[in-house]
Amino acid sequence: MKIAIFGDSFAVNEIENGRITDKKRVKDGFSYTNELSKKYDVTNFAFSGSGLYWSYQQYTAHSYKFDKSIFVASNNDRFNLKNNNREFRELNWSPTRLPTKKKEIKNYKKSWDHIYKKNNFPYTIDEVIKHVKWYYRHIFDEKQSNLMSRLIVNDIEKNKNTLVIPVFQSSYKVKNDVFIKNYKCSTSLVQVLDQLEDPYYNMDFSNGADNKFCHLSDENNKILFDKIVNWIENDEFSLHLNDFVTPSDDVRKYIKS
Repeated sequence: MKIAIFGDSFAVNEIENGRITDKKRVKDGFSYTNELSKKYDVTNFAFSGSGLYWSYQQYTAHSYKFDKSIFVASNNDRFNLKNNNREFRELNWSPTRLPTKKKEIKNYKKSWDHIYKKNNFPYTIDEVIKHVKWYYRHIFDEKQSNLMSRLIVNDIEKNKNTLVIPVFQSSYKVKNDVFIKNYKCSTSLVQVLDQLEDPYYNMDFSNGADNKFCHLSDENNKILFDKIVNWIENDEFSLHLNDFVTPSDDVRKYIKS
């Protein structure tokens, strides 16, 4: 069976793309995307930091070639920087990632400096921060973004051979407006982190400087893998917080040496 995966960092195969190279983690860890690649003929179109619209573009271009698709839905308020029609997905921005205080800006510049240098981006990060702030303060429309999210998710769900898994709460609902209709959904992958994993580890892994696969513990990767296989084989899926577990492993397992 040919399977396609679309989405952001919650859907990438970090063994295939080389983000996680630690031999012990690769050997002993559990990645739901990598395990799916072992079980099925999988093509992974996911890209870290990409937004809902970018993934939707990939989906409309490629999903028809596959028997089933897994669409891991991110936020629609993320956008990518461009220059001369080249797209810099690694430099995506969103309101939640907008540094405002001097210390935040300093840390942000430090953490992203290698990306700017690697891509030889034609603007300084100070210029980018200035204009991105202006965009989100004066142009960005949250209601429009939410409406577009619902329209995209509803369109994807017209294909019964596609499973939509929300990354953020806003990926599946805004207030009482629930986007996902094809299965029972009351949580998102980020909520699994916020309510089960981060409190247990007492650590914020949001900067990506860790050895977690798709941001999840091995235990919750395994749970998500089993859920997806059940959908592929039996057309059954649900997503609730109590489907997942508070981790029991040592936080050192996921800290890069």
